[in-house]
Amino acid sequence: MIRHIVIYKFHERTDEIVKKTKEVLYSMKGKVPQVIDMECGEDFLGSPRSFDFFLSVTLKDRQALADYQVDKYHVDVVKKHMHSVMKESASVDSEF
Repeated sequence: MIRHIVIYKFHERTDEIVKKTKEVLYSMKGKVPQVIDMECGEDFLGSPRSFDFFLSVTLKDRQALADYQVDKYHVDVVKKHMHSVMKESASVDSEF
């Protein structure tokens, strides 16, 4: 199994952006076949080193991760939204 984790800093963090981001990310369930499970949420601490938001996706294997990265819905809807609201991101991919 693969865990794909991404953390984001938004250009501007508003309740509307957080709500829309959750909607867009959770819309992958059932539309992106590689996604076995996922969760996302916003940071509540707000420390200087905090990022604003996270996404954690569980995928079957490395091939599923590669397929996920180029999935049409993921690229056309999810990445498009995320690139429009984020100023910075970081990720980690781990096998478990």
